[in-house]
Amino acid sequence: MVDNKKGLEKIDIVTTLICLAPVIVGALLYNKLPNQIATHFNVNFEPDSFSPKWFALFGLPVFMAVVQLISCVISKISEKENVDNKKMMFIVKMIIPILNFVIYFVFVGYALEIIKNVDFIMMGFCAIFFIVIGNYMPKIRQNGVLGVRVSWTLQNEEVWNKTHRFCGKLWVLTGVALFVLTFFDCFMISIILIVLNTVVVPLIYSYEVYKKVTAKED
Repeated sequence: MVDNKKGLEKIDIVTTLICLAPVIVGALLYNKLPNQIATHFNVNFEPDSFSPKWFALFGLPVFMAVVQLISCVISKISEKENVDNKKMMFIVKMIIPILNFVIYFVFVGYALEIIKNVDFIMMGFCAIFFIVIGNYMPKIRQNGVLGVRVSWTLQNEEVWNKTHRFCGKLWVLTGVALFVLTFFDCFMISIILIVLNTVVVPLIYSYEVYKKVTAKED
């Protein structure tokens, strides 16, 4: 038990430091970047909000590091409940650091006029995210922190398992579809697809499974 706790604490520190790592790049490129950097893009992936250079290069990584620490504290609180979900918890802890690197790369690359297609990078990241998480979905054991957590999945382990096996396949297919859509101007279709396949379809499917399972038990 002691070794596991030390291991988790090491992961927390490492992932937080990863969030701060981009400031090195920011320091090296500081004089080459404009005083104002685009830090928000509209639905057409056009810049609609700018921030001072110092904030974009140094403030945002610090903010993301704080968010990462908070998420690590929350995961610590639920550590006992997720003893069977170690791999998934590790992946969850890596999401913010990786997202931080992607966002930072987009901000700096766009400011240097190296990156033109912000939509391609962001949608590509979403596609990879869905494929990776989808592969681990079926392995998530019943808990109150990770996965499709609604009353009927938490009440019945069979419903939980069937729901997450279904969601695993659905999320992988969603990732593949998003990857294909990155090559076309279909941002709104991608958003609708994400909402449907992360919220609507899983809830409908899991509830239908719940009704069948409970009817069989009766």
